Amino acid sequence: MTVSGTAQTIPPKEMAILKSLLQDEDESVASLAMEKLLPSAGLDEFLAEHQDDDDPMLRRRCFQMGYISAYRRHLTGLIDSLKDNSFDLWESVLMLDRLYDSQSSLSYLKSLYQNLALDYSSRKDSLRGLVRFLKERSFITPTQNWADISNYLIGDVLENQVGSGLMLCILAQQLGSQRGLALNICLHTGRYCLVDEKFNLVNPAESWKITSNISPNLCHLCSKKEIILALLFHLYSMAVISWDPFDIFLFQKILSSYFDFPENAMPYPMGNFLHPDATTGVDNQ
Repeated sequence: MTVSGTAQTIPPKEMAILKSLLQDEDESVASLAMEKLLPSAGLDEFLAEHQDDDDPMLRRRCFQMGYISAYRRHLTGLIDSLKDNSFDLWESVLMLDRLYDSQSSLSYLKSLYQNLALDYSSRKDSLRGLVRFLKERSFITPTQNWADISNYLIGDVLENQVGSGLMLCILAQQLGSQRGLALNICLHTGRYCLVDEKFNLVNPAESWKITSNISPNLCHLCSKKEIILALLFHLYSMAVISWDPFDIFLFQKILSSYFDFPENAMPYPMGNFLHPDATTGVDNQ
């Protein structure tokens, strides 16, 4: 029988067998059991019952399954929020970093930001005050290694004070919003900048230069959807440049799900399009 149409309920006898397989030192044997348990309706109950088991191997397997299950929930939640446009830009930026870096955590990322926000809280709540603060904290765009994926991950940006113009704009907008500053991210001469209600423009790539009263016709105000998609495409491009299979899969999965684009239609070797053995040119099934 199924729960919610997808999760399978595993009978007690079969659950006992799977538990014994998880205790096997052979990774391939344990993987078979994990593959069966992960999509099941009783996973959470099983993990709660055995995550503190006396058997260290079983505890290890429970930890692995707990991590995988949480990762899948986070990924699915992010994709769903992007598709129905219910996402929060800042929370999504944090989640992308969390999904990318298995050693990271949302609590750690939020603590990095809160430390910065606490320092900023005593500053003047103005555009110039915000810019002065970020300059004092030495936040800059990269002068080299522009294709490094760390330039587009908020954790690295907060740790190293180096990030792409887009990421610095997202960070500055978030800081400003907590002090009541209404700042929009815009495209101006091909670069991501910040602009306030009076169209005073800030360009992070030019040492946070402020240009007063710029013509609205000279910049494109970006929606949150445009911003998150731009970030995703940059992350995907950086993953392809570095040719990291896991990173490519992650960002390709998010983008293909968002656009309802079949992954097997991606260019070879990421999909079957132009596959050497393909006969149809798109599908190699």
